[in-house]
Amino acid sequence: MKMVTIYASSDLENRVVSAIQDSGADTYLTIDNATAHRFNRSHDLPRTMTWSAVMFLVPGLSEAQASRLSEALRHECDASETQPCLRLTMNDVDSAW
Repeated sequence: MKMVTIYASSDLENRVVSAIQDSGADTYLTIDNATAHRFNRSHDLPRTMTWSAVMFLVPGLSEAQASRLSEALRHECDASETQPCLRLTMNDVDSAW
C-alpha cells in the first residue's frame, strides 16, 4: 500500500484532483494557501524563487493506483511550460483505514 504526496503549483489544482480521481483513489487531503520555494543558484539573490502552491496527501493506494497517479502527473509535469510545477513523493504505508 502507498501514500502519495503531491506538491503542485496552485494553477494545477484541478488537473491534480482529476488525476487523483482517475487513479481510483477514494479520498485525499488538500493543504492549500501554501508557498513553494526553490533555491536559486548558490550565489544568486534572491536566494529562492517562490510561488503559490497546494499540497495533496493521497493515502492507502494500491501499487497500481499509485502508478497510474504518478504516470498521469508525470505527463502533466512534462507538458507544463513552467518548471518546477509539480513534485510527487511516494511512501510505503503499513496500514490505512
